[in-house]
Amino acid sequence: MSFTTLKSLHPARTIAVILAGGRSSRMGQDKALLQHQGGTLLSRTYHLLSQLGFQQVVVSGDYPDFPHIKDAKGQLGPVAGIASCVNALGQQCENMLFVAVDTPLLTAQSCLELLQHNAGQGVYYRSSLLPACLVMSVQLPHTLDTLMQPRAAKQRSLKQLFQTLGCRPIAVPERLSQSLLNANTPEQWRDICQLAAKEES
Repeated sequence: MSFTTLKSLHPARTIAVILAGGRSSRMGQDKALLQHQGGTLLSRTYHLLSQLGFQQVVVSGDYPDFPHIKDAKGQLGPVAGIASCVNALGQQCENMLFVAVDTPLLTAQSCLELLQHNAGQGVYYRSSLLPACLVMSVQLPHTLDTLMQPRAAKQRSLKQLFQTLGCRPIAVPERLSQSLLNANTPEQWRDICQLAAKEES
């Protein structure tokens, strides 16, 4: 994608958020701090997004070495991280792009593809849910407030959030499928590292 095309996607009106506040219980260690390509997953993702011209790049989670926003209600999943970021920064931008920290092969194209398909309603990848681009609409904070209520615990999911907001699901292009693989377990992490090594060789 050329620089001219990138500018036409208006990343300067979008805040990019790295969701990194999860428990990492299945991995057995903090996924954000896993070493990959000479740095941590968090530092790699932050560096990637910082090169794309976003208005701001922040981390959802308690990582003092980066611009970050702590979850107002800890350990309640990615929706809680989204809610905290929208409450803190939602009035400063038109859109927010949310990416997961546990996608080691994430590429710039994977993120920019969503901006290209964002037509004012929000958009996400059907098969992976993240990355996702949300529009800072009047409806968004109210929907998040509803999902964060204790009585909504069973409905508190990314899929429910996106469906309630009417976000548009798009298919993952084959050329981007590997870039969206996430590592939740040591086995998945091993497989992704092997795949990355094969691509580099």
